[in-house]
Amino acid sequence: MWGQSPQQHEAEVQDYEQGLAQDRGVAKEKVAAFTESRRARSTELAALAPQLTQQVQAAKAAALAKIGSAETSSVARVQAAVQGARSRIQAQAQTARGQVTAGHSAAVAAMGSAASGARTAMDGGFRTAGEAVTGRQDNQITKLGELYGHTEQRIRDAAKHAGELAVGEGKKRAAQYRSKMIHRDDNFWDGPLTDNRCKAQANAATAVGDAYKDELPKAADDPIADMKKGKPDAEKAIGKVADDVRKSLETVLKQSQEGLADGHKQSLQGADDAKAGALASIGQALSSAEGSLAQLQSSQIAAVRAQAAQQRQAIERNAAGATAAIGKGVATARGGLERSLREFGQILGRDAVPDPEQLEEVLRDTGVQFDERLEGVAERNPKAATARL
Repeated sequence: MWGQSPQQHEAEVQDYEQGLAQDRGVAKEKVAAFTESRRARSTELAALAPQLTQQVQAAKAAALAKIGSAETSSVARVQAAVQGARSRIQAQAQTARGQVTAGHSAAVAAMGSAASGARTAMDGGFRTAGEAVTGRQDNQITKLGELYGHTEQRIRDAAKHAGELAVGEGKKRAAQYRSKMIHRDDNFWDGPLTDNRCKAQANAATAVGDAYKDELPKAADDPIADMKKGKPDAEKAIGKVADDVRKSLETVLKQSQEGLADGHKQSLQGADDAKAGALASIGQALSSAEGSLAQLQSSQIAAVRAQAAQQRQAIERNAAGATAAIGKGVATARGGLERSLREFGQILGRDAVPDPEQLEEVLRDTGVQFDERLEGVAERNPKAATARL
C-alpha cells in the first residue's frame, strides 16, 4: 500500500468492508433459505405420521381378517371331521341293527321249522299207534302182554323219533349258521360280530334240538304208566282197553303238543330278549360314541378360538406399539433435525464470512445428509411397524 494516499487507502478499506458485508448478507440468506427448506421437509415428515398410522391400521385389519378366516376354516374342518365320524358310526350302528334283526328273523324261522317238524312227527306217531291198537284189538286177549309192550315201545319210539328229528333239524340249522362264518373281525365295537352271531345261532339251534330230544322221551313216561294200570280191566273188556289206549295216546299227543308249544314260546321269547338286548347295546354304544364326538368337537373348537383370540391380542398389542413407534420415531427425527439446524446456524454465525463457493458446497452436502436422514425415517418406520403385525 506504499505510494497510496490516506484517502485512497481509506477508500479501499471501505470497499473491502462493504464486500464483506455483502458476502455476509448473501451467506445469511443462503443459510436461512437452507434452514427453511429443511424445516419444510421436517413438516412434511410430520404430516406423514397419520399416513403411516393408517398403514399400520390397514395392516392390522388385514392380519385380523386373516386370523378370522383361518379361525373359521379351522372350525369348519373340525366340524366336518366330527360330522364324518358321526356319519360313519351311525352307519355302522344301522348295519349292526340290520344284522341283529336278520339274525333274529332267521332264528325265529328255524325255531318255527323245528317245531313244525316235531308236531308232524308227533301226529304221525299218534296215528301209527292208533292204527296198531285198532288192528290188534281182536287179538289182545291172547296177546295182551305183547300188545302192551309193543304199544309202550311204539310210544317211546315216537317220542324218540320226534326228539331225533328235532336234533337233526337243530344240527342242520347249526351247520348252516356255521357255514356263514367269515373268521375275521368285521365290527368296530364288537370285533368278530358276524362269527359271534353265527356261533350263537348255531348253539341256539343245537340247544333247541337237544332240549326236544331230552324232554320228549320223558313226556311219554306218564301216559305209558297210565296205560299199564288198565291191564287187568283190559283183559275183561278188550274194547274198553282199546278205547283207553286211544285216549292215552291222545293224552300223550296233547301233552307233547303243549310241551312243544311251551318250549317254542320260550325259545321265541329268548330270541326276542336277545334281539332287544343287542339293539339296546348298539344304541348305548352309539350314544356314547356321539357324546364323545360332541365333547371332542367342543374342545377342539374352543382351542381354535382361544388360539385365534391370543393372536388377535398380539396383533392389537403390536399395532399399538407400532403406532407409538411411528410417533416417537418421527418426533425424534424432527427434534434431532431441529437441533442440527440450530447448531449449524450457530457455527456459521460464529465463523468468519465463508467463501461463497465453499458455503454452497457445505450447504449442498449438509442438505443431502439431512434429506437422507428424513427419507430414512419415512422409509424405515412403516416397514418396521408393519413387520411386527
